[in-house]
Amino acid sequence: MENRERRGSGGRKEGGGGRPGGKRSGERSERSGGGRDRDEGGRGRSGGGGGRRSGRDRGGNSRAEGREKFQRKTSSGRGDQHRRHSDDRSGNDRREREPEGMDPVEFWSICSVNGVPLSHEQMDQFARYAEDLLYWNDQINLISRRDTPHIWGRHLLHSITPVLMKLLPESGRILDIGTGGGLPGIPIKITLPKLDVTMLDSIAKKARTTAMLASHISEHGLRAIRERAEELVNDPQHVEAYEAVVARAVAPLVDLIGWAKPLLKPQGSIVALKGGALTDEIDHALHKFPEAKIQILDIEIRGTDWFTQENKRIVTVRFDS
Repeated sequence: MENRERRGSGGRKEGGGGRPGGKRSGERSERSGGGRDRDEGGRGRSGGGGGRRSGRDRGGNSRAEGREKFQRKTSSGRGDQHRRHSDDRSGNDRREREPEGMDPVEFWSICSVNGVPLSHEQMDQFARYAEDLLYWNDQINLISRRDTPHIWGRHLLHSITPVLMKLLPESGRILDIGTGGGLPGIPIKITLPKLDVTMLDSIAKKARTTAMLASHISEHGLRAIRERAEELVNDPQHVEAYEAVVARAVAPLVDLIGWAKPLLKPQGSIVALKGGALTDEIDHALHKFPEAKIQILDIEIRGTDWFTQENKRIVTVRFDS
């Protein structure tokens, strides 16, 4: 694993480069989440792990149709993947796999081999979330449509790489800034169920949809709120409240640090999933926050080398006490 640290005010070590994202916009603060809200179609939400609901969703499409669509999207190439698993078990040479068309079996196997075995209940929760995310992505743009065949690898597995790399606490409070459709917050919550996870997005329809998706996973310790990240500091319940702030391709590091620093507990950290060239982005952040300790970590996990091939990295930020 490549582990490079950059410091301000002396003793800089060499670092790498990032993909800045845009800030999200919003007009007012709306809070929603848990099992008490109602979705855009006015239908009551139910919580729980892997429960299923019948009836028709917004627009008259049935949940059965959405589930069939999900199964078609996740079943592509499954026979080849099962044959690869058989080859692994028989001791044949194994080529590192890319998360292209990854299925739940391969997802579970990679988590297990990296020290994070998932229970049947957790896998049911992941399957329910993937199904819902694909269904609602057709109504609201939550993830890139070209990535929908790769949801298990490029989105679910990528979201929990900080867990596989032991960068997050197993309990306490974390904040997901710019969550979109619940990434990475919901997968992190499924993997580390003792965490209390707040997901933030400035776009009302995304916050409402994420709240609905969250209600299908857990009634406790998982919520979505609508708010601009830079305005959250005005709410005392969020100031110095979080063990970690996570973000996935949301904004330049200098902006993310400015938003997150007042919200972190004294020993808290920022965990940002990024890609591309990071050198200028990190230099800019260190110029404004010279007290920051910044580390750039290659995502090296057993079972796939796709993240390193695609130059995906995790940037962590801590501050001297």
